Amino acid sequence: ATALRLVEYRTAVDLIREYPWFGVGFGAGPNVELFLGVSSLYLLIAEEMGLIGLAVFLGMIAVLLVHGLRGQAALRTPAAQGLALTLLSCLAAALASGLFDHYFFRFPHSLALFWLYAALLWLAVALPEPSMDTPAAGELV
Repeated sequence: ATALRLVEYRTAVDLIREYPWFGVGFGAGPNVELFLGVSSLYLLIAEEMGLIGLAVFLGMIAVLLVHGLRGQAALRTPAAQGLALTLLSCLAAALASGLFDHYFFRFPHSLALFWLYAALLWLAVALPEPSMDTPAAGELV
C-alpha cells in the first residue's frame, strides 16, 4: 500500500508539472502513464483544478479558519464558544486527514458534510448571540 501511494504521489507531481495552472479537469487522465487519482486531498485538487484551484481552495479555508478563530474568541457564552470550537476541530480533522486521503473531495456526501461544517462555523460566529434580556422564541413574557 505504501509503495502504491508513493507511485501515486510521483505521478501526481508529474501530472501537476505537465498541467500546472488549470489541471486536467474532472474526467479521465490525459494518457495512460499519467493516471488521475491520488490519495491526497491537496494533490487531487491540484491535479484536477490546477494550482490556481488549489490556491483558491486554500485561500477560502484560510479565511474561514481566521474568521472562526477570531469569532470564537469574541463569543461570550460557553455554549457558543464550545460550538465554534467543535466545528473548528471538525474542519481541522478533515483538513489533516486530507494529507493522506482524498475522502473529503471525491465522495459527494462527505464533500457536502465538509462544506456544511464550514457553513455552520461561519454562522456560529457571525450570528449575534441571544441576549439574556429578551425572551427566547416561544417563551411567554
